[in-house]
Amino acid sequence: MIENNTQLAATLFQMESFADTLEGMRRHAQQTEPSVFAVTSGGFINLLRERIAEAKAYVDAIPDVPQSVPPGKGSSDNSNTVSDTVKPKIMSQEALEAFDQYVQSKELGHRFVGQSDRYQNHKEKANKYISEVKNRKNTLSTMPDVYFDIIESPKLEAHAFYSDQYAFIGLNTGTIDLIYDMFYRMMSHPDILPHIGIASDENINSEPLFDMVQNSKHLNSPTPIPVDPLRKQVAEILAVLAVNYTVYHELAHLRFGHLKYEMSVDKRSNMNEKQQVGTDGNSSLTSQATEMNADAFATSEGLGYIFRLSQHYHLLPPPLNQAFAAPREALIIWFFAIYSLFRLFGEGNYSLESLEKLPHPPPRVRQMMVIQTVPAWLQRYKPSLDYEDFLDASVVVARLVEDAVAKITHGIVDTTGIEEAIDEKAIAHVENLMRHWTEIRPLILPYSHGEELAL
Repeated sequence: MIENNTQLAATLFQMESFADTLEGMRRHAQQTEPSVFAVTSGGFINLLRERIAEAKAYVDAIPDVPQSVPPGKGSSDNSNTVSDTVKPKIMSQEALEAFDQYVQSKELGHRFVGQSDRYQNHKEKANKYISEVKNRKNTLSTMPDVYFDIIESPKLEAHAFYSDQYAFIGLNTGTIDLIYDMFYRMMSHPDILPHIGIASDENINSEPLFDMVQNSKHLNSPTPIPVDPLRKQVAEILAVLAVNYTVYHELAHLRFGHLKYEMSVDKRSNMNEKQQVGTDGNSSLTSQATEMNADAFATSEGLGYIFRLSQHYHLLPPPLNQAFAAPREALIIWFFAIYSLFRLFGEGNYSLESLEKLPHPPPRVRQMMVIQTVPAWLQRYKPSLDYEDFLDASVVVARLVEDAVAKITHGIVDTTGIEEAIDEKAIAHVENLMRHWTEIRPLILPYSHGEELAL
């Protein structure tokens, strides 16, 4: 049974060889002794080649939806479709050692060397995606080779960093595990998104996830797996979308020179997705502004990807393909994934009066900035879609996620974070961030490896 895109690619290669063999047999029969096979097989072989080509396009454009393994066991310029001609650059032994030495020296964990189809699938697709970005027309030749690898650590973190002459993105095993755990729990609950699949088949019996924990060691019960096939598939594609967003975000720090600029200012060598330690006001504003820019890029990449899924929904396995048949529904699925991802980051320990001292915008504020970015992207790349309809839908999705979080934590729907994110002080802070970005943008641009920045 084919269980992932790596196996599918290998099978398609064998099918191509089979098609070549059939064509050779047909030509031989045509030249020696004409037969029914020689006369009639040409059309079938051509059809076979067309279907193989379509399937190969699916393999390259659609990341794997990994197997259901419990955590720890297992249009626009922003188009991130990966073509056959783009191959990921293989990490040398020297690069592997540099990666591991860096993460251990910074006490981030160590490079994951175990066996996990889930981690391997994400690693392969991330490196292929990075190679595609490096080969885009608007990526400058100055962009270094960037390698993606997995860090064995239970913490909810992702990192972009330089070590020696190498540029790296490291994603923690805990980040991947927690993301999958969250969506499996949601789709295993009969009252969360009950319109998807046969929700009545679900009967979540695990202990509640008492908090949106940021360390996979703190998961207090085995991860439930949805019973209904469609709900299981949706849980996995939600997880893929959330992991992808994290990869896009970290790559933005390297592609657009955020990290190089900050290295020139304060000698930093690492940008950490979960860093929550306050610094002085001006450097914190700069850090927040680059995080805002990275989110804008990740949002743009994610939207381009989800609309390609919708465009080629017939290539997705049933019954998942029907969930992406309508662009609006595909967009809602993407937003559900990203809004949930920010909820996993927690509320953040801050007050509205201390926003300028944080290295990252609070997760709730980032949610609001993503919501504001989507209509601008739709107007530019999908003008036929009603972006105002998305704004209405985003409110519905936000409520659905908050309800889902309350159910899997056995808590109550708490809108305090949302209310703070739309507070006058938070809005004023975002406006201040935008002003600061216009000030530092010319300073960052010389370090960028793209022709323009994401904002």
